Amino acid sequence: MAKNEPAADRQQDGEALPSAPAKLTPEGWAAQLYTVSDNGRAHADLWKHGAAAALHQWAAFEHHTGAAMLLARNDYEAVIAAACKPNPQPHAAAFGKV
Repeated sequence: MAKNEPAADRQQDGEALPSAPAKLTPEGWAAQLYTVSDNGRAHADLWKHGAAAALHQWAAFEHHTGAAMLLARNDYEAVIAAACKPNPQPHAAAFGKV
């Protein structure tokens, strides 16, 4: 095995080393976590994805970088939780420049 192989491709004692967690676009995670019900209706919690998309401006990221944001599942779930948590005192950046 060559030394310049990526770490994920190297094997140790015949077993592949663990790879990094899967990363998907926010829409990819929404499709996996908020599946359509049997009657064709959207998942009841799909609004959480919309709230996070608006708060964290995922569309603006894609527009400016030319690529969709990729997140690990735990990062996506943390972003969803942050977007849905009531916050009576927004942080200073939320007020913008005065």
